[in-house]
Amino acid sequence: MTLKNELQKENQNILDNIEVLDYLITHDKLRNNPVFCNLLKQFTTTINDHLKHEGRTAYKELLPQKESGAHEVANQFINNTSQLNKIMNDYARHWCKAPHDFKTNEAFVDETKHIFHLVSERINLEQKKLFPYIK
Repeated sequence: MTLKNELQKENQNILDNIEVLDYLITHDKLRNNPVFCNLLKQFTTTINDHLKHEGRTAYKELLPQKESGAHEVANQFINNTSQLNKIMNDYARHWCKAPHDFKTNEAFVDETKHIFHLVSERINLEQKKLFPYIK
């Protein structure tokens, strides 16, 4: 399997997780279930693992290619990755604990949906801008 295929498979797994978690988060009883919290923690780990995999492989491949534009794209993704890691770490530190009380549920749902949106956007950018440079 090529690097590009590996990363695309990881992205599809992340999108599948978002689809399930997005459904579960809209249901109070399911959202407060410890299994949901475990799935959410697993989701954040999956994203971190994907970003690390990309960093170890894709950026190493692209950074030396200064003439093709791959170098600039890799640098953009490295910067975006550090921002996304900070957001994900702050989110996990703040919200990945169960159960949530009634007062914090709305904020938790809103921030989680925002995370889902950010991650989905990142995956879309990888498809459009990063993967064309990866073999």
